[in-house]
Amino acid sequence: MDTPLIPAIGVLNADDFHAVMLPVPTPGEHDLLVKVDAISVNPADYRVHQRKQDDGRLDILGWDAAGTVLACGSAAARHFRPGDAVYYAGDISRPGCNSARQLVDWRLVARRPAGWSAEAAAALPLTGLTAWEALVEQMAYTPHRALEQAQTLLVIGGTGGVGSIAIQLARLVPGLTVVATASREASAAWCRQMGAHHVIDHRRPLALQLEQAGLPDVHGVLLLNRPDHYWQPVAELIAPHGHIVNIVPFDWPLTSIC
Repeated sequence: MDTPLIPAIGVLNADDFHAVMLPVPTPGEHDLLVKVDAISVNPADYRVHQRKQDDGRLDILGWDAAGTVLACGSAAARHFRPGDAVYYAGDISRPGCNSARQLVDWRLVARRPAGWSAEAAAALPLTGLTAWEALVEQMAYTPHRALEQAQTLLVIGGTGGVGSIAIQLARLVPGLTVVATASREASAAWCRQMGAHHVIDHRRPLALQLEQAGLPDVHGVLLLNRPDHYWQPVAELIAPHGHIVNIVPFDWPLTSIC
């Protein structure tokens, strides 16, 4: 009997993509075999692709996906069953979601809410996880938990995926004023739609605009774009004991920027 094959997109180096046919993978103990219904593309996908070594090995990339469970490993079967609609961010050490079928550890997977399309669900995992880890785990802002004293959060790059989710999460924190940056009117309108109290232009001096908005103190900064450019002004405006969380690689050593 012929082995069933599935279509996938693989890469051999940082400059190429290849359409290939691969055998359907078999779930291990903790695996779900998922029929991939939708994926999203993130900056993380781009950076992983750019780092791909030309080692002769075909890699299947892709992080965020939504799909339908086809089969379960023995441990995974205690939590999921075939037919479940799911979404997840995968594991960089395993073949990614740029494939018609994917194996993913059930512990990375969530059930997809009934009202969500596969496309909407696939857009959320990495952006949502990153925003949550930055705000809740690193800055100690928790939705629906009031701050002891009023604070201001500055989101540099408010219109991207992480920024859009971070603004919405931050607005759920009583006592937290959310300021986002955007350079175009359409981008500023988007930030306001997400819930930002104030929008400032990241092309102009940040401290001056914050002062003009009556917000001289910034207690948290979520740096989502061009950290080499913004690190010095951010370091100057952050309040004592404030938090700066950066999610983007620096182009230059930090010591050369300060």
